Amino acid sequence: LRKPGRMRWDYTHPAGKLFVSDGRWVWLYSPGAQQVERVRLKETDDFRAPLAFLLGRLDFRRAFGTLELSGTPEAPQLSAWPKSDRAPFTRVDFTLGPSGAIRRLVVHSPDGTAMEFVFTNERLNPPVTDSAFRFTPPPGLPVVDSGQ
Repeated sequence: LRKPGRMRWDYTHPAGKLFVSDGRWVWLYSPGAQQVERVRLKETDDFRAPLAFLLGRLDFRRAFGTLELSGTPEAPQLSAWPKSDRAPFTRVDFTLGPSGAIRRLVVHSPDGTAMEFVFTNERLNPPVTDSAFRFTPPPGLPVVDSGQ
């Protein structure tokens, strides 16, 4: 993650799946797909929306209405429910580490599914080149623009 709005997720399953945001565009590529999906960052409102909080692009007080604290002193959990019924998620669970850093993020979708992100071996401001946040589609694959 890097502000403003730059993210890169290299998935382990399926191998080669990639999610890249350059701050303007979000690219989603899976080696088995016959296309590359692209959407403007400002138009994304799917399960990744709570990740915007990690990048400072989400106003926590405006997005969430109800908050509940649970868990243990070693791993407190903050559950947050959106203010809007039109949000692309029904609840977001943040599990915190001893320093207050987010260690686990679970995004619950209206269809009953959940997407879990676990953050380990966090390094603050690691040396990452800007090219890590750029994506060039493989030759011959069509780019499909998605959006609202």
